[in-house]
Amino acid sequence: MKECPHCGAIIDDELRYCPKCGIRIDQSIHVKTSAKKRGAIIIISVVLFLALVIGIGIYRFFATTYLDVEQSSLSFVKSGGTMKIPIDYDGYTWGVSHAPEWVNALPHGDTLYVDVAPNLSGETRADSIVIRSGTFKVDIPVSQNNEAGYIEVLTPKMSAAGSGQALQIDYLTDGAAPQIILPEYCHVNTLAPGKIMVSIDKNDTGKKRTAKIQLIEDGANCNVVIEQPTDTITEPAEK
Repeated sequence: MKECPHCGAIIDDELRYCPKCGIRIDQSIHVKTSAKKRGAIIIISVVLFLALVIGIGIYRFFATTYLDVEQSSLSFVKSGGTMKIPIDYDGYTWGVSHAPEWVNALPHGDTLYVDVAPNLSGETRADSIVIRSGTFKVDIPVSQNNEAGYIEVLTPKMSAAGSGQALQIDYLTDGAAPQIILPEYCHVNTLAPGKIMVSIDKNDTGKKRTAKIQLIEDGANCNVVIEQPTDTITEPAEK
């Protein structure tokens, strides 16, 4: 006697079909055995694939034997800026695991681009950027000043037409936002990094005038002198 693998009925050994459910006994056993084999093959394949992926990941992680950065520290002025840092390593990958919120650290190839915006916080900033490759890491201290060290105009003396004129003042500074002090007949039109557009009103005073425009930030300052002739026409005296 034997048991039907499908419904569990007890049947004679010589029967090939189950009298209860009608399934062929040898076919059922073959189908179930094949399904089990396929399931086992799938499980083994998945396990081998995962082992391969994990093995490659471990190899790539531990492949780095050195990680070097040329700059021992980064120092930015108040106005900020961008620096390019070469990264020397022998691993497969590297990346930035930490950077302060005021630093934009962008890996690209074998170079780290560090971009810092102007410091308007009123405080000196100090932190570090952490570079990692495999088990190796490098800490790069990064700081940013909170005071301007200098302001310098490219043309310290300018001339304006008596009828009025717009002038562009170009300047260099390591600061972020200089204060502009100017007489009432001069007006700031637009501001841009390193450039100030100033308009000079018509001079109808009857005499030449000189305007002094001052740029000040923290302890740094400079002056621009603008001379303007009168726009008034003087009638010749009668003889």
